Amino acid sequence: MGAVTERTALPDAGSSDLRAAADALRTRLPEPLSALADIAYNYRWSWTPGGHELFAEIDPERWELTLGNPVRQLQEAHPGRLQDLSTDERFLERVDTLERAVQTEGAPPVSPRSAASPTRSRPRGRASPSIGCQRRNKFRKLVVGPMCCQPRTRVQGY
Repeated sequence: MGAVTERTALPDAGSSDLRAAADALRTRLPEPLSALADIAYNYRWSWTPGGHELFAEIDPERWELTLGNPVRQLQEAHPGRLQDLSTDERFLERVDTLERAVQTEGAPPVSPRSAASPTRSRPRGRASPSIGCQRRNKFRKLVVGPMCCQPRTRVQGY
């Protein structure tokens, strides 16, 4: 019996779930914006220059209300606004640029810091789904994990 490696034990773990979620989100978007569904489920958008600005441009107020969550932003965006953006050439070019940056396999994130020190092959930190939450909700207690952006609630009697 051969050695069990991470690659053999968990080949593409969770990738089919992410594809299914992106496919479901894609049904809500006009065809020219369909790439946003894949981008929203790939954390690379969050450290790629222009990622936050692109999603915020869809609806700045909703972007703040969703705490910078691109999936919720797209789920809750007004269909008329999405239709308007699907005909905006400048916006579509930015979507295409972000999609290429996010899809680039194994490339280090593009940032001013990595440009200043080209010898470093990868970022020092790691991506976390709660990074955006911590920056935006500094006055809330946060839980770690999928519910990171939800404030803790007190159960009566405890």
